[in-house]
Amino acid sequence: MSPAELASIRARADAATPGPWGYLTPSGEIVATDLTTVATCLHTPDGLWIAHARADVETLLDELERLQHAAARLRAALELTTRCEHGSGLDCPDCEPVSPLVRQALAGTAGQAVAAELAAAREVVELARCHADGHTPYPLPGLSASLADYDQTIAKTAAKAGVGEA
Repeated sequence: MSPAELASIRARADAATPGPWGYLTPSGEIVATDLTTVATCLHTPDGLWIAHARADVETLLDELERLQHAAARLRAALELTTRCEHGSGLDCPDCEPVSPLVRQALAGTAGQAVAAELAAAREVVELARCHADGHTPYPLPGLSASLADYDQTIAKTAAKAGVGEA
């Protein structure tokens, strides 16, 4: 829907009798808050629809405006994350400006990448925890506490990323 069409709908809504409107049966009158008659409709379902349309149209227009602003912010953020050295962003025919992280996010695999990174980091920590021969943990002061802190940090990071610990 074009901005001009939306502006026309908004103008008609703004020019109409202020709402909310009500529907009176059996007279079929659609009334404003001061009980002045706005319209008459003897078919109850249509009368109710017309009466609610006064508030519904405004609510829908406000929500559409909110979503359009949110979409514009997301488009701007995507453009920033995909800007290439040629200045064309996603539409650049000369390069592939989308970073692997953005591609993963768009494909819904970013959580899997985070899980793989966490698993690799955990392996390094486990290796540091044990002797080279693998018999016993290093008796270094504070290592067990550090490992426990690491495990908590990994669990929180994984939860934020929406993945389980790898």
